[in-house]
Amino acid sequence: MVNVPSVEELVKSQGLEIMADADEDRDAWLEARKLVITASDIPAIVGAVPGMSRVWYQRKGWVQRPHFSDQTLEAMEMGHHSEEFNAQLFRVKTARVTTSCQKLIRNPQYPWLAVTPDFFQWPVEASGQIINPAGYGILETKSTGSKDNWPEGEEPTIKWQIQLQAQMLVLGASWGSLSAILGSPYIHHRCTDFAAHAETQDLILQRTRIFMDSLADDDPPWDEEGESHAQAIRELTLQCLTGEAVTLGAEAVEWSSELEALESELRTLEQRKSELRNKVTIAMGNAIYGIMPNGDRWTLKPQSRAEHVVKESTSRVLRIDRAETRKRKSRKGE
Repeated sequence: MVNVPSVEELVKSQGLEIMADADEDRDAWLEARKLVITASDIPAIVGAVPGMSRVWYQRKGWVQRPHFSDQTLEAMEMGHHSEEFNAQLFRVKTARVTTSCQKLIRNPQYPWLAVTPDFFQWPVEASGQIINPAGYGILETKSTGSKDNWPEGEEPTIKWQIQLQAQMLVLGASWGSLSAILGSPYIHHRCTDFAAHAETQDLILQRTRIFMDSLADDDPPWDEEGESHAQAIRELTLQCLTGEAVTLGAEAVEWSSELEALESELRTLEQRKSELRNKVTIAMGNAIYGIMPNGDRWTLKPQSRAEHVVKESTSRVLRIDRAETRKRKSRKGE
């Protein structure tokens, strides 16, 4: 029999905190979730999906969360009960062991964030023993009738990936998996592993911190255009997730300001240089030499260049792309 660590043991060993247990007291669990940002809201907060303003107003208590229909509540209940079946399919495919977790867990490093993972998981040896109890991964299970969330041969929806990255961040895991039951008319099971992605997790920390501060300040974290530029934000989030973009530190703002000042100064110098050269050229007219009072001279001779063909090449060009410019283009629909 595999000796699987309990959730309590794991949480204690990692210096984490259990805020509430959904299995023991669901009402207390729901109340505790109001004190923090959870994985279900993070995709909207970072801009991966629409809905940041909805989450903000709900968190402020100015707009009530929608009342779910009986059909929606039934689907949610079925999803909860199917988690173990989903995990069983996952265990058969991966030969790993899992332990269920319905506890809201917070990391003291990021006290404004908390997550409720579906399962912790571990690879096992041929003997059936866990290879490394401290090397756990996170298992997030999904049950949905829509295959659009995970088309065949493609990656699962970015919403699920962001939720998993948030769980790995809070729980200190370096890897995790998504496992989904999809239909219909035929039911399919798909699962895949993901490594912790530093750029995406940095984005989660930055955006959620700003979001929490905005709640305290009664200052929504968007401009007068609302979410008109949400598509651009979603593209940035996806670029971070795929590695096409990285989140730069605060010092990059200083680099950018200094670089812009230097480039402006260089443009001014280049302009003045061109003006002075034109003055000399005009003063010399058709002469080849222009003698100055101190004995120095300018020369102005014809120069021919041999015809040649430049081979095609590719290089990376560094340019500044201002956020305000992107917003303006978004407003104009460019």
